[in-house]
Amino acid sequence: FPVTIGLSYSYIQEEFKEGTVTQKNTLHVGHIGYTYIIDPKLSVAVVWNDPTWSDRMNSKAIAGAHYRPLEKLSLLLDFGFDPKRSINKTFYYAAGAEFEFYTDLYARLGFFQDKIFNIQGQGFGLGWVGPRLGLEVAMKTTKRKDEFSTYLINDEKLKETELSLIYLF
Repeated sequence: FPVTIGLSYSYIQEEFKEGTVTQKNTLHVGHIGYTYIIDPKLSVAVVWNDPTWSDRMNSKAIAGAHYRPLEKLSLLLDFGFDPKRSINKTFYYAAGAEFEFYTDLYARLGFFQDKIFNIQGQGFGLGWVGPRLGLEVAMKTTKRKDEFSTYLINDEKLKETELSLIYLF
């Protein structure tokens, strides 16, 4: 059965202002991943983002599963946490579904909750993939989970829209 192991490295230079002070930060972030295809309908994966804890807010180990109960339906489930901190403070999950209308047109929807950033939300999208080109549009809404601090203020909601053009080699 096919197995995939992956490693990646990111060199990140950040610059941001807090009031009148400009702060600069350099990060060396690595990622480790493992995927195992059990059969054509089921695959599982494990990814550890930033195992060296260079960027403490984004360090997270995630286990995921992709299951295809029907030919045109895929179900996805991810869950994880930061192994170097309490699972109660860093638990994360996401679930989603993808339905193919035709061989080249599909719709996706999903929801998530992330205790590290104290956020939760949902999203949906539509996509088309042709022989060489593809187009995807997606929308995601994120809100603060409870009264604890996060990058979102009180009742603020973050709405993101993405338009992607795909070129297949």
